[in-house]
Amino acid sequence: MADGTYRFDFDGSKQTVDGAPKPTGSHSTLIAMRSACRPSGCVATAWDTSIGPTWLQPPEEGALVFRENRDQWVATRWKMFTCNNTIKQGTETLSFQLKPDGTFVGVSTQLEAPCAPIVIPFTATRVGDVAPDVQVADPSSV
Repeated sequence: MADGTYRFDFDGSKQTVDGAPKPTGSHSTLIAMRSACRPSGCVATAWDTSIGPTWLQPPEEGALVFRENRDQWVATRWKMFTCNNTIKQGTETLSFQLKPDGTFVGVSTQLEAPCAPIVIPFTATRVGDVAPDVQVADPSSV
């Protein structure tokens, strides 16, 4: 995986809630990523730049640590969601496969009990290098 900033485009028209279609608006976010591979496997650290430019260690909401397993990259982070008209803490798991052209194709799975799981497909495209003011942890350190 190439280091850089990726635009994650979430396709709200294909969102499901508890397995049933429930379309919503689409949205995008920029995520800065750095990756490294070692004998034990590949890892990528990432920062959701909509949170701000500074990397904070997980469990900070904007921090992600992706691990590759059988060509699937997966990261889980805590995130605040609206559930039954109340803001609650839940988790979001992003999982994707890297395509030959360098794009990612995957899904976001959001869990915030007692509400039903929400699944939104996404694609991600590299849009440039990591900006100098954006800090992303060294993937070799996690």
